[in-house]
Amino acid sequence: MTRRPAYTLLELMVALGSASVLMVGLSSALFIASQGLKLDHGASASRGRADAVVGRLLADARTATRYRSVTPTAVEFDVADRTGDGAADRLRYAWSGVAGSPLTRSLNGNSAVTLLPDVRALSFGSTTRAVVAQNVMTTALNTNLVFWSQATPTAATGVTSLTLTTPSKVVPGDLLIAMVASTGEQASLTAAGWTELCYATNNSGNKLRLSVWQRTALPSEPTTHSWYWPNPSDAIGGVVLLSNHDPQTPVAVTGRAIRSNQKANNPLCPTATVVRANSLVLRLGAFDKNNIPTDVSGLSGHTTVWAQHASSVLSAAWGYLPSVSAGTTGTANFALNNAADYATITIVVSPQIPLAP
Repeated sequence: MTRRPAYTLLELMVALGSASVLMVGLSSALFIASQGLKLDHGASASRGRADAVVGRLLADARTATRYRSVTPTAVEFDVADRTGDGAADRLRYAWSGVAGSPLTRSLNGNSAVTLLPDVRALSFGSTTRAVVAQNVMTTALNTNLVFWSQATPTAATGVTSLTLTTPSKVVPGDLLIAMVASTGEQASLTAAGWTELCYATNNSGNKLRLSVWQRTALPSEPTTHSWYWPNPSDAIGGVVLLSNHDPQTPVAVTGRAIRSNQKANNPLCPTATVVRANSLVLRLGAFDKNNIPTDVSGLSGHTTVWAQHASSVLSAAWGYLPSVSAGTTGTANFALNNAADYATITIVVSPQIPLAP
């Protein structure tokens, strides 16, 4: 039996040099989109870590239900529920564009988590594929409004302020709509950073006041917001979160209607104008006494946001109707246990301008 000679020192040096060249070539083959992701070889992140991060990004991207934005340094998209609350979640991968900065990932606008600490080059992109179709009719593409979530309503008695919780999963640029109902003769309400769209009053009974407010979510959106007024009263309010709205004029002047009256079992919510197809209609009501069934607005064809008692002299409710065609909303009615004084408001939120085919 012959013995195989051992490797010489020269052969080992040549082999080691070849392996080094191969590793350098492989390290340049890690790409994201069209340009790729390059890491500093001296960075603490290992190549295995980089591979895992790229795999995670691609896995998330494959499950995206909607892309919000794609730029060379960031990509943001929606995915199915990841947090167990039944609502869609939003993921954002981002890099500053400066060599040596980290690649981060954030969920629902929360604090970004560093995935790779030292990225030298990165470019997100998208590709298109041309196809030939026959007998296809094209029409304008509409973008529907998305009703994401609502915060639990807050109620208080004998107060001059009300603090409302911001809904979860807020992303900068989202639209926040708030309603505040109160008793007593309140000449005005104030809330920092909010714009009052309209209000309705009823000066009989417990003198109801119902107001609707809007706000564009900021990068660091507070978890609560407060409303103030001069005279102690009972109050109830809440905030909802919408997206895909018209960023310039989400609620047109013609998309607001108010009404007040005395003693009705089925308070009437007025009609308003729908400027653009696929709008979302919000209907809100404040009622004398605790006459609204809990969590049941009675609005036919609408989804109830909430219906609650604030006290023995105040209750409130609201619901919404999605994907409404252009024209008028028509009227709708709340359903009460007993006749009560009321103030109601209809609000129409317009979607983004339809995309061209």
